[in-house]
Amino acid sequence: MRVWQVLLAAVLSSALTIQCTGAAPTAASIDAVGAAADTVASDLNASDLTTIDTPAPDAADAPQAAADAAPTDAQTDAQTDAQTDAQTDAQSAPTDADSTASNLDGGGPPADGAASWRSALFPVQWQPDFGLDAQTFLHDFSYAGYAHSEVPLPKPTTPVVSVVCSTNGSADCSSAAQEAIAKVAQLGGGVVYFGKGLFRFDGTLLVSHQGTVLRGAGSNLTKLWFTQTKGMDYKAHLTFAGQLSEQADLKLSQDGVNRSKVVKLASVQGLSVGQELTLGWTITPQFIATHGMTGVWSAFNGKWQPFFRRKIVAIDPSSLTVTLDVPLRYAALVSDGASVRGQNGYLRQVGVEHLAIANAGAYAQAWAQTQVAAIGFDHVADGWLLDVDSFISPSAPSQGLGSGAHLLSGGVRLIACNRITVSDCHLGKAQNRGGGGNGYLFEVRTSSEVLMRDCSGSAGRHNFIQNWGFGTSGWVVLRCTSSGGFNQLAQEMDVGFLAKSEFHHSLAMANLIDHSVFDDGFGAVNRGLESTGAGHTATQTVVWNVGGKGYVDSLQFGMGYVIGSLPATHITTALTANGGKGTAPLDYTEGVGLGAQLTPASLFEAQLTLRLAAKAKP
Repeated sequence: MRVWQVLLAAVLSSALTIQCTGAAPTAASIDAVGAAADTVASDLNASDLTTIDTPAPDAADAPQAAADAAPTDAQTDAQTDAQTDAQTDAQSAPTDADSTASNLDGGGPPADGAASWRSALFPVQWQPDFGLDAQTFLHDFSYAGYAHSEVPLPKPTTPVVSVVCSTNGSADCSSAAQEAIAKVAQLGGGVVYFGKGLFRFDGTLLVSHQGTVLRGAGSNLTKLWFTQTKGMDYKAHLTFAGQLSEQADLKLSQDGVNRSKVVKLASVQGLSVGQELTLGWTITPQFIATHGMTGVWSAFNGKWQPFFRRKIVAIDPSSLTVTLDVPLRYAALVSDGASVRGQNGYLRQVGVEHLAIANAGAYAQAWAQTQVAAIGFDHVADGWLLDVDSFISPSAPSQGLGSGAHLLSGGVRLIACNRITVSDCHLGKAQNRGGGGNGYLFEVRTSSEVLMRDCSGSAGRHNFIQNWGFGTSGWVVLRCTSSGGFNQLAQEMDVGFLAKSEFHHSLAMANLIDHSVFDDGFGAVNRGLESTGAGHTATQTVVWNVGGKGYVDSLQFGMGYVIGSLPATHITTALTANGGKGTAPLDYTEGVGLGAQLTPASLFEAQLTLRLAAKAKP
């Protein structure tokens, strides 16, 4: 029996985790819990069950459960052979995350923790090619965000088309708003302006024209209230959608090198400088076996997957090489059919700013729908969300289950996007926090170079999450806060388990969790067969200067990193922990408990400063 099953049985038999709202549970509702548990079990990660409605224990009591199974000899040998003496010295083979790396070349935390310190992997004169060895290095994460964070977010001032409609919620404003959106499109782009007040929408809104910005008077002054609940499965109430088209495959003629911007192709025909492209490969049996995922990965087997979204900076027809705007985050192998596909049709220069949004409704209806987002970005490049909050929906119940809710299920969802900034956004209180992809407040899928900064998610399920499929890379979560993540097992009762923010699906590559606070937790682990065979969810990801009282699990394929944490944060890297199967070698840890003295406080901002300074040099 799996660890989560033991815990679940104990919980349901003793009712220790039941959090009731309203009337006491009935026999029928308890039966419903059991049925819901069976349904939800396939979407649970064992590491979600580390805390069950009890105060967080001291760091010394952080759970270290027995491993599901040891990695195979072939995996262990292959990964161990790749380790050099420098990496071994850095990690000192700790048995748990209370161990920290020793000082290396003047780097690493001081012995007494009294003074400021720098990571051995990020010296003062750090360069993108710096590393302790072939597999122990930090990616350059500074490309995340709108226009690679090289310029401020736009502030268009003209033309402005105001939405003329009731501002007290008494009338349906769907037609008025869609007409204003269409008018801005006719003008070639501009601002759709919502004044102060409450705007009710009984339908949905769609933005499909370049340069369209939806703007309010402030997130505490302009409120968009969406009431439609039926027929919303897998949809968003406010959608920004491009119409993406792809050219035929152009195969790589040589393996693409991790951290390189240059790829060599068999042909460059049809490509042009400034064009968007995606670089990917097929999930071959070889790729699966190399990652120890035979019998685990299944949903995308034999299919070509887009791993990196890039723009072409230069083309050399004589050498058949293409220079990309952002380095690769992983080796792209010819044997896996690695190729590029030119792309057209991203929706560009669009944004939502200075307003609040709510779409919660009748509680039963929230559970009758699945994966409903408030705002969806589909195939958007160089877009943004700024100062967007959620608020208590007037449609939510006034008491009992679902009362005071903001969102029906999900918040912001980004699918197949590139160079997006989500800044100063605060979302919370989802009604449906059950299985099947609900309660995701900030969700990223198959997207590149996304920056989420100064945001907060509360009382969702997985508040910050990468989800569904391969191909999320360069996602930066900077100075964000997650709290109250909760995996609800039954519609009839507020009963369930702690749920962490996490990498939820397959092999998200080289992402950064930076100077953020998790009072519930964060996970980057091998989830095995959970969620349609998610397996290894992360590799080469850095958790930098993390805080909060939650549990942070870094059990990544190949090498992962935890550099700096606050004393109250429970860090787990031990290979014997749940989710550690096949993740050797041990992830790099440095300065656990000494995050307050870590310099710089933000890795992303420090790398961005270095990159922009280098770019400015003649």
